[in-house]
Amino acid sequence: MILLFSLASFSQTTTFIVLRHAEKADNTKDPNLSADGLIRAEELRKTLSPISVEAIYATPYHRSKQTVTPLATEKRISITEYPADKPYEELVTELIEAHRGKTVVIVGHSNSVPEILKALTKNTFAVTINESQFDNLFVVTLTDGKQAEVAQMKYGKSTP
Repeated sequence: MILLFSLASFSQTTTFIVLRHAEKADNTKDPNLSADGLIRAEELRKTLSPISVEAIYATPYHRSKQTVTPLATEKRISITEYPADKPYEELVTELIEAHRGKTVVIVGHSNSVPEILKALTKNTFAVTINESQFDNLFVVTLTDGKQAEVAQMKYGKSTP
């Protein structure tokens, strides 16, 4: 018996976990995380601990990198910096190509996370994140040939 199949019938699912950095210590240009932010970073590690994460991306700012440092340490993954001003469509295209079929964590900011989500979903998902929100976690599932699926979740201490 001969079995014929097409490689196209094997779809791959790529998952992006997108979030804003944790609470910052002050309003300077490049602050560290506050005590609450460090607790939230640890909560993120606990939340994502059971998940197989293959890559972690953060902007070059201290607050972004510190948010995922506990997770990166546990997973033994280096944090890859991406420019905060990089066009989001270009960033998303590069990440999909580099990590197809894997799970990737992306940390951004209140203004960039919504734009990254729009790029990942081809403008089918819109959200606004206000300056006091730090507990949102967006899980974007991309399966070849299907529309992106987004699950909005919360982690750590609730924020307004």
